[in-house]
Amino acid sequence: MNTKKCIACGQYFKPWPQTPDQTYCSKAECQRERRRRAKQRERLSNPKQPFHSNAEMASDKPGYWRDYRADHPDYVDRNRLLQKGRNLRRTLPRESSGITHLPPGRYRLERLDGDSIANGVVWIVEIHVLSAFSRDG
Repeated sequence: MNTKKCIACGQYFKPWPQTPDQTYCSKAECQRERRRRAKQRERLSNPKQPFHSNAEMASDKPGYWRDYRADHPDYVDRNRLLQKGRNLRRTLPRESSGITHLPPGRYRLERLDGDSIANGVVWIVEIHVLSAFSRDG
């Protein structure tokens, strides 16, 4: 069994047969580090790319976005409309099922998202009210 040492985390792993020169394991953190290093190499090796960040471009070209918006009114209108929708979604409460009180009893639960197979799992649950306050007064 051929194992290699991950250059990000230092743990041993078995490389995929399709990529025998693999140097990073498949953990999410190591893959993130692999992509970060690749982007860093690309930025350092590509002198034709003048800006490495939006902040750098903004400092080199003051007024760029102001001029762009002045030249593209359709972009401004569309963005304003989309932003209103984003603001509205942020302020509205999430949709609920309309049930404000669930009485105690037995309930049947099953998935409705279509992600289960035929004759999928169904749960029978019993709901009890655990409250220090009584309903009578």
